[in-house]
Amino acid sequence: CALPIFKVVAKFSACPVETGGLIFKWSLESATGDSGRSTQLFDSTGSELLIKQGSLDAGSTYTILVQAFMADEPSRKTLGTYEIEVLQRELVVSILGGTQIEGSTLRALKIDASRSSDPDYQATESSVRRRRLMSSDDPGLEFSWTCFTLQGSLEVPCRYKDGSLLALPPVAQLVLSAANVSNMYPTLELPYMFTLEVSKGLKTPKSFQMPGTLSEEAIPEVLLEAESGEL
Repeated sequence: CALPIFKVVAKFSACPVETGGLIFKWSLESATGDSGRSTQLFDSTGSELLIKQGSLDAGSTYTILVQAFMADEPSRKTLGTYEIEVLQRELVVSILGGTQIEGSTLRALKIDASRSSDPDYQATESSVRRRRLMSSDDPGLEFSWTCFTLQGSLEVPCRYKDGSLLALPPVAQLVLSAANVSNMYPTLELPYMFTLEVSKGLKTPKSFQMPGTLSEEAIPEVLLEAESGEL
């Protein structure tokens, strides 16, 4: 949809001069942080300037020019400039699984944060289907995982049974193999706390914590497959 950004209202002076119809012409004068692809968005006529939602770059500042002139005498005109500052939205961190991840020491443990996103990221047409399938397609997103357990009031890094630290790769979909999980202690009263921090460029990083429990019992796994067509 298109939203009105600016609306111009013009009045003739009280001087005894001939009046007539007015024409308004908009154009882009300058832009910061923009590749120039938005120039045509501002090429418009009329008293209102309409900009398609999501077509401007977050973090950019646009200076636009509007000219008002007589329909029958274009030389008689006045100019005005306006500035549009497009603010950046915060990163969104999301881990699938509700309020807690439940796993078993008998199979691999998967923690899926692929729905984390940058709301300002403009996906290409070819990536729309991947986004519908809940797969992060923003190459600028960076993922950092840590794990700790509580011992009293202390946060202690997670370790395997052999004493080595639990090293977690910087990926959107974290998978601990069955061999790794079998080398972890099952949880009793307190869960493992997995913390994810998502960052991108100069934006403020955002983090999210997800508790996870490990049982020595088998947990049924449900898989969904499509025999034909697309999801």
